[in-house]
Formats: sequence, structure tokens, C-alpha cells
Amino acid sequence: MTDLTFRDWQTRAEKRKFRNRCFIDRACSDSRPREKFETINPAIGEAQTEVACGNGDDPLLAE
Repeated sequence: MTDLTFRDWQTRAEKRKFRNRCFIDRACSDSRPREKFETINPAIGEAQTEVACGNGDDPLLAE
């Protein structure tokens, strides 16, 4: 078990940074159209972060 309180977990979660770029060929990169979409946390119904909206051209960037 852990000695962390609920508030400790909340504090950790608030500090969390999400990776929001495409992961192609072992590296993070922006999507070609540079468009993003919001991801929603279903537990609370709020946006967590914006994520790169890749398309079929993005894998072609891998070398």
C-alpha cells in the first residue's frame, strides 16, 4: 500500500504533463497538418490535453 492521501494524488495528477505529439520512428514530432484535438477525461468530463491529429502522410516522414 501507499501512504499518499487522496490530495497527494490529486496534486501529482495536476502536475502531470501529457505528450501530445505524434510518435513516429522512435521520435516525437508534430503532425503534418499541425491540427490538434482535445481529449476528455470521462471521469470528470473535462479536457485533459490537446493531441496531435495525424494523418496518412505522417508515417511517410519516418526514415
